[in-house]
Amino acid sequence: MSGDITLNVYEHEPPSDEAPDESELEEEEQTTQKKKKKKKSSEPSPEQVLENHFIETLEKKYGSCDDDDCNLPRCFVADDGNHANLTPLHLRVWAGALASNLPGSTATIQLPPKIYPFVQSGHTQDIDDVLRLAGCRAAQLQQPQASNITFSLAGLADIIHAPLQPVINPGNTSTSSPPRLLQPKMALMDFCDKYNLSSDIFDKLFGADITGPHALCYITTNELESVVKLTLGEPCDVMDALDRFKRNMD
Repeated sequence: MSGDITLNVYEHEPPSDEAPDESELEEEEQTTQKKKKKKKSSEPSPEQVLENHFIETLEKKYGSCDDDDCNLPRCFVADDGNHANLTPLHLRVWAGALASNLPGSTATIQLPPKIYPFVQSGHTQDIDDVLRLAGCRAAQLQQPQASNITFSLAGLADIIHAPLQPVINPGNTSTSSPPRLLQPKMALMDFCDKYNLSSDIFDKLFGADITGPHALCYITTNELESVVKLTLGEPCDVMDALDRFKRNMD
């Protein structure tokens, strides 16, 4: 028997002796670093894990009310019998006070921190307790990204020792309008709660020592992004809430 035999010959390129390009190595290293950084940043901190644990505990305890006439999704009954709606922001601050566990804290699972949304109107607003605790937690979360702010005091001595300028009397006018009454300051938590700002925005504003909308009036959008570290649409939400706050004051 006889048959045809087919022989195929392939030519392969010899292996290259050239060293890999430095730019390619740099790019690969940067990609690896980004992946490691992304993986690390996605992992919650011990403070966040503890805070989430307390949030779950509070949601289970106050998820339903014994009063059949109460329709609140999460209800806290005060000592005077009034029912308070526990919003996600309230739970976040309550859990933050529990997780901080600093000296002077009065918050427990049964007793919320002493702050305005948890007490009835007419009581003294004792916000130092929980704000100090939540502020420490927020400062810890934002410490790696904090920006240094430098204040220049040049020329301050000249201004202090400068002679007083004479007051110019504009003269008596026929009509005078009564002075506009100053509106009471709104706490930052009340502002965020009223205008539906997220708890992340509250944390960042509070971590930058912003105490309420009256302070936000003197802050620019660029400062909200560069110093306060608001991201994406968060500055838009803050400025929209501030605009509505101003219109309600008029």
